[in-house]
Parts: sequence; structure tokens; C-alpha cells
Amino acid sequence: LELTVTELGTGTGWGMPLSECLFFFEPSSPMATLMPDSAVQAQALQNFVGVTAFIGSTKSKRTPTKEWVNVLRTGLATALAPLLHSAVSGSGIPQAGLAAAITAGLPLKLLMDPEMCKTLACHLVANILTLGAKKVTKLWAPLIMACCGAQIVWTWLFNPTAHCSPYARFLDRATGPQIPPKHRELMTECLRDGKPFNYSLLLPGINLPHSIVGFLLLHMQSFSLNFYSKLYAWRLLYALLTRKGLPIKEVLKDILRSSLFLSTYGLLAVCSLCFAGHYNKKKPMPKAALWGILCLPGLATFIESKERQRLLPAYCLTFVLYSVLSKLPGVCDASLVASLAAYTQLSPKPALLKALWT
Repeated sequence: LELTVTELGTGTGWGMPLSECLFFFEPSSPMATLMPDSAVQAQALQNFVGVTAFIGSTKSKRTPTKEWVNVLRTGLATALAPLLHSAVSGSGIPQAGLAAAITAGLPLKLLMDPEMCKTLACHLVANILTLGAKKVTKLWAPLIMACCGAQIVWTWLFNPTAHCSPYARFLDRATGPQIPPKHRELMTECLRDGKPFNYSLLLPGINLPHSIVGFLLLHMQSFSLNFYSKLYAWRLLYALLTRKGLPIKEVLKDILRSSLFLSTYGLLAVCSLCFAGHYNKKKPMPKAALWGILCLPGLATFIESKERQRLLPAYCLTFVLYSVLSKLPGVCDASLVASLAAYTQLSPKPALLKALWT
């Protein structure tokens, strides 16, 4: 069982609340693979130390004691999951794969923050769905990013409470320096009612080219570079803990590229909204057309490295699924168990999972 901290694109970062950190089981190392007891114990210890250190690093001296307790509970859950799974899968009982999946899910369900556990369930499902999408088309990554990005922006505008609270706060932080809350409320009202608005509402500047360049540079300076510097600092620490080499030059290049991606993504989203506001001068833009142009920011995915292009779709799909499944707690619990079972290569699988897995 490999339970590792995910740093999928814009999903994690310094200063984030506890429930914003994601975990996932690596498909390349199925949980059904029996590991020696010492290896399982080493994995459990690595999970506890790595997860606790990572989430703990997002806290400060002013963090309430209750949140520190949650950090320890989360680390304990990630440590117990492989131990319990190994014990049940090696017991020889009928349907050991399903029983191991349910048992491994218990500490995650009981000890993790409820919002975080729901996010984990959605992320596991997102990983399975993206595995299936890879076999359909070579352009699966930008297509998923385009559709999910459009849905995320749409939800952020018209139904922000559907996002989990940490991710909603992340979106607010990402747009805060450029789009004040009053401007956002006015923009949302105009888009909802089909009213026009000037691009200067979102892109202040002398003229449009000046506004676009200014937005990109200001966003990188005030948010993206700071965000990814802290994120990749964690990658350096994790590489040291796991004894994996990570050249400093490569890290700096990745920081710049990822920062450019995030800022470009935000810029394309804002330009799409400005186009909608300009279009409304002639006639109200249909909601389907608005959703369609919000797919444009997905093109920014091509800026990222191929490795991260493969990670970003699962990250975005996680929060799209969360906005739907989180309202159905029973479905989230079932998704958690079904996903864990699928990762154990349980046979026979449900028809949908089987179609995606084989």
C-alpha cells in the first residue's frame, strides 16, 4: 500500500487548511500486492512521518490545539491503512480483497476530517476515471482540464458553496489580488442576468494589452511564484526523506513553468469572462455558450511539463466530483470503498470499474 501526499498542481500549498491536502493510492503498486511485514511497517511509518510533517508545516504557532490533534489523527489514519490492509488481505478469508478495502477505509473514514475524507473519495474516483480516459484519446489531459476547468469556474461564480471550503478559499486567494470581491459580485450578477460589463472591471490598465501583461505579471508576483516556491520546497524535502535526487536547476525551472501555467490559466479565464461581458452588449450570451468559452483556460495545460499534465486532470476532476458527490454522503462512502477495492484489483469488478480498469 503506497499512500502518498499528492501535490497536484494548484491543489495544495503552504498555508492551506488541513482538509485541502489530498492523498491517493498509486495504481502502479496495487494494494493487493502482499508485502513483507517489515516493508508494510516501513510504509506505515513513512506515511505517518511524511503526512504529519507536510500538514504540520502548513500550521503556525497560532494554530489551535484542535487542529494539531487533527494533524496527528490524519497521520495515524494513513499509517493504519496499510497495516490493516496487509493483515486482512493475507488472512485467506473469502473476498479478502473487498474486506481489505473496507478495513483500510475505516481509519480514513473515522480519523480524517470529514471534508478531507470526501475529497479523498472523489480523488480516488478521479484517478480511476482518468486511467480510463487515457485509453480513449491521446488528448485526454487537455480535454479533461478544459471541461473540468470550465465547471470549476462556473461553480465558483454561480454556486461557490458547492466547492469544499479550503478549495473555495484557494480560488479566492488566487483571484484576490486582481479581482476584488465587489467586482466579482458585479461580474457574476451581469453574467447571470445577461448584462454587459467592460473588461476594465477585471483587467484594469491603460489599454487592453497593458491590462493583460499587467495581470499576468502581477499574478505571478503576488501569488503563483510564492505558491509554487513553497510547494516545490516540500518536494525537495520529500526527495531527501525518500533519498531521491532532485536537481536544484530542475526545481527552479519547474517553479517558473508551473507559475506561468497558473497565471496564464487565470488570465485566460478572466479574458473569457471579459469576452462574455462584451458579447452581452449585443445580446445575452446563452449559458451553454458561456460554459463553452470557459473551456479556453484548459489550453494553458500545454505550458506544464508532460509529467504534470498527467497529474492535473485528476486534480481538477476531484473538485468537479466533490461539488456533486459531497451532497450525497452515502455515495461518497461507497465511492471510497469501491475505489479502494478497484485499486486492489478485486475480481470480479463492477462493470464500470472493469471497463475502465482493463
